Amino acid sequence: TKNISILEHVYRNIELVVDNKTTISNNTVTLALGEAIDHNIPSPSKTGYTFDGWYLESDFQTRVGNNMIIPFNTEKLYPKFITVVYTITYSLNGGSVSGNPTTYTIESPTFTLKNPTKTNYTFEGWYGSNGVEQSKNAVISKGTIGNLRFEADFTPIDYVYKVTNPNTANYTLCSGENKTCYTPYRTEVIYGKNGSYVGKEVNYETPCYTTYFNNLDPKPNVEKECRYLNNTKYDLSQLKINNTVISPTNSVYYQKSVFDDVANLSITAKNSSAKISVYKTASDYTTLINSIPVTGTGSINNNYNLTYGDNYYRVVVTDSSSLILKGIYKVKIRQSYSESIPGATYDSRGFYKVSNPDLSLYTRCATEGGTCKVPYPTAVIYGTGGSYNVSEATTSITCNYNTFFKVDPKSGFTKGCYYYNR
Repeated sequence: TKNISILEHVYRNIELVVDNKTTISNNTVTLALGEAIDHNIPSPSKTGYTFDGWYLESDFQTRVGNNMIIPFNTEKLYPKFITVVYTITYSLNGGSVSGNPTTYTIESPTFTLKNPTKTNYTFEGWYGSNGVEQSKNAVISKGTIGNLRFEADFTPIDYVYKVTNPNTANYTLCSGENKTCYTPYRTEVIYGKNGSYVGKEVNYETPCYTTYFNNLDPKPNVEKECRYLNNTKYDLSQLKINNTVISPTNSVYYQKSVFDDVANLSITAKNSSAKISVYKTASDYTTLINSIPVTGTGSINNNYNLTYGDNYYRVVVTDSSSLILKGIYKVKIRQSYSESIPGATYDSRGFYKVSNPDLSLYTRCATEGGTCKVPYPTAVIYGTGGSYNVSEATTSITCNYNTFFKVDPKSGFTKGCYYYNR
């Protein structure tokens, strides 16, 4: 007598067809003959996509629903995914641009942002989701995920101001009208004649034309000249913030968590007529925070409690008449990614932590011991059960005890890592 297994005639395995970019707990489901689909069929996940159900056909004609009895000859089920649409927001700071997308998906072809313009300003670059450093070439590559934000950075174009009865002994004649004035260093050049001049800070080469000086004619119907200011008042290379030399017109970004205030802001002056001042905002110099005359080496040591956000803090070097002659230095404070996540609190041991975070605001990126890869610079949390340590990653971070400050947020439990969706 031959023994026959009844089970092999009653049960069958159905393959769940997924690609190598899809994560699923089990790639088969076992059903009995005549058994309806229930909630036990696993749901797959795929980065950048939303799962939209299982189908009997690869072209997604018949969706498999709960309590549906699948035809006996069915051998495979196919998952359908819908691309997640992410947003791109822009802060143009008074500039304008057209043609930049406001949404994209993981399948969007690589594209480069168009740069904005602003009257009387120079575009310095985008910053935000492209990282800490600003860039005039912001590229969103195919395969990028997450909501993005970009902010436009502008600096005012050098402006022209009036100079009345300057002491010409402090200037060197460099050209006549409609010629070119060459200077040995960045300095002020004045254009005019007989006590009536307009001035402008320039680099090395200056057309001695009315049009170059914003069409301001300081002495109509008189042949004019150009003179450059002799560099006898101060040495710009010695302006420092926290002992770091700051170059003129450069943007300097500090994380608030490590740099709270302008302390030890100093400049070397060659005589007592120089003055350094700190002003708030990028577009004007009307909000004076502090100013101090400088003799030899001067410094401003007040705590300004500079905050992150849209404001710039300008350090301006002036002479005794308050004309801006040399160097506009720009400082912008960036809030640290760790500090920016909801509910983050600072631990006295030197890092941020968060309790019971809303994990819908995060993307799981690694199990303990693995590598968490992030699509943009952002905060990463490590832990489980509502207790997490917070760190930051630019491209990737190791998900383990050593990387997250050698402090176990949940002792005795297996932990994971999640990055904050920006």
